[in-house]
Amino acid sequence: MNRVIFLLLAGAFWAVMMALLVQREVLPYLEFRDPPTYRSYLRTIREPEVSTQSILMSGSPAGSIETLVFPKEDGSAEIRTWIKFDAPDAPSKDRTLWMASRTRVDSDQRLLRYDARAMQGGIPITLSAVRNGDKARMEVRALIFHRIWEVPFDNDAILSDGFLPYFGGRLAVGKKWRVKNLDWKQFGGGDPNRVATSDLFATVEERKTVQIQGKPMVCYEIVFRRAPTRDEDAISHIVYVNESGVVVATTLFFGKFVFDVRLSEKRSLTRMEAESYRPSMRFPAGFAEP
Repeated sequence: MNRVIFLLLAGAFWAVMMALLVQREVLPYLEFRDPPTYRSYLRTIREPEVSTQSILMSGSPAGSIETLVFPKEDGSAEIRTWIKFDAPDAPSKDRTLWMASRTRVDSDQRLLRYDARAMQGGIPITLSAVRNGDKARMEVRALIFHRIWEVPFDNDAILSDGFLPYFGGRLAVGKKWRVKNLDWKQFGGGDPNRVATSDLFATVEERKTVQIQGKPMVCYEIVFRRAPTRDEDAISHIVYVNESGVVVATTLFFGKFVFDVRLSEKRSLTRMEAESYRPSMRFPAGFAEP
């Protein structure tokens, strides 16, 4: 009889522990749905457009971002981004991180390939991601370092580099999704061997009023975390999206530093202007754009 009671208690204890484990380790992941797609992002963009953003640290300029979105007549598209960013904890005397990326989307509006070039302290780094079915072939080069590997990648998945954190879709408080991320902050530490894709978990947490160009604007606050928890230490960045679906502000957490990115300008271009568009920032000599 005592043995039966012991077995019942042990079984009950095991069941409770497994339930708690599932609740803590499994269910949080199931709450996050598939991310918006390039298709949902490009649905509202008919003509080329360019946006410029300023990066601030404690209110002082720390860099700038320019993004060109160029939808093509056959349904394909290109997204180009140029970044100048002064990394405060860079190991070299030259703290400025220069980056240019080009995302190509095919006529089915799925990722075709992503190419990026970065330079900091005179060290050039190249990265590419080419979609092949349900996988993406990643390649990184930096000086004598060269690595190629494959990662799981769904056909409709999007790839973010942290500076393009939101790709459209209807928002509502409580909505959750996950997105593939490239953590470019690893490059600031000079260790390209640590570069890989990982999941970020996005949650629309509230509607909030933020100041944009001196004016109040009601936005959705989207928090991106490195784990499906409410842990503040897991926050990667926070994005503010206005009622029209435009990213107007981003808060980036770069180690112990916090940066604010604010939309400065957004305007339409003709197709001819988009074909020959050049960013306003001047890249260093020898920098090769993708």
